[in-house]
Amino acid sequence: MGTFSYINNELTYIANENNEGGAYTFENIAKAFADGLKGLRELYSLSGNALSNILGIPQQTLNLYEQNKRTPNFITAMQIASSFGLTLDNMILYGLDLLNIDIEEISHYPTLLPR
Repeated sequence: MGTFSYINNELTYIANENNEGGAYTFENIAKAFADGLKGLRELYSLSGNALSNILGIPQQTLNLYEQNKRTPNFITAMQIASSFGLTLDNMILYGLDLLNIDIEEISHYPTLLPR
């Protein structure tokens, strides 16, 4: 697993010990968050209404986040990621299509994955 670092005014993801990765602008990260959020909602087969209820945010706000028309503040983004059993950086990596999520690894979060 890699890490994010802020280098030369860009958020840079270092994928492994060979320093492979890429630099991402705020727009890249915001889009990755939006894509990750929508992808995770679909992965769990949740409607927008169901997920907005789970997260405790208005459905209109959730729609704006998923469409990348609005970006949540840092605390809200962390709360959303943790609702899926993820760290914020892993949720962004998922949105960048750099992290494949195994449902079995995060299925201990019963709020989103009923047994």
